[in-house]
Amino acid sequence: MKTLISATELSTALSDAELYVTGRGSTELHQLATQWQLPNPVRSEILRIANMLKNFRVSEDRRGKFIAFSGLDKTGKETQLFNPHRRRDILSITQFLSSSGYRVLGIKQPSYDTLMGKLVATYLGRTTEFRIEGSLSSQFAWILWSLDRAQHNKSISEWLSADSKNIVLAKRWTDSNVIYQAANGVEPDRVLKMESNIVKPDAIVVLDAPVDVVMKRMKLADAYEESAFLTRVKDLYDKLERFYPYCEIYRVDASVEPSKVNVYLLTLIKKILQE
Repeated sequence: MKTLISATELSTALSDAELYVTGRGSTELHQLATQWQLPNPVRSEILRIANMLKNFRVSEDRRGKFIAFSGLDKTGKETQLFNPHRRRDILSITQFLSSSGYRVLGIKQPSYDTLMGKLVATYLGRTTEFRIEGSLSSQFAWILWSLDRAQHNKSISEWLSADSKNIVLAKRWTDSNVIYQAANGVEPDRVLKMESNIVKPDAIVVLDAPVDVVMKRMKLADAYEESAFLTRVKDLYDKLERFYPYCEIYRVDASVEPSKVNVYLLTLIKKILQE
């Protein structure tokens, strides 16, 4: 039996969390949370992560490197980072770094194995133990992604501070939320303010491919995988430096064979680590 979540109540909780984290709310979040008509685990998790995000301070003692991979779906981010299907023509970046003496902390966004990530999956129309009743506005749904990302803050910060050989590799990060939500009509500044306390990468690698190419690669599309929407996303990714001017951004042609992309990426990673 699925756990039912009211879209109206979830919108209220997410709106309260945004106002609290960005300093625009006049009431403590724990007081507002007592009024949320949500299942206890969901209410507790939103409250916990929002409080953590509000009070988190990014360590200035960064010794390792944080590299995020971004771009449209089906451009090969997970394959290049982790090679979960063990393609013989791909040396995953994780394996490449490990064999070069680095230690890798891999992050996949959304984090579908966590409660917050499952709420993202539910919103996207994927099968989970939850069901959202009613329509959750895109003006608030994006906050689920922010809270999902925020729960990795502590582990990433500690990992980067511990050793110069520690590397964080993330499949998607704040920039992805900025771009996808801007395509949905959400002001980029809202996302950036909500995620201002989230650890920023040293570099972003955008795997770039035309929309018609990624559409041909898709089998089952979710709520964000539709041609007109992806065209807006692609146009915004082409201007990513304007929306996310916090780190170096590299673009790689991902329309060619994954093995060719892989060769270029391994060379690029070497360059990033030397900078």
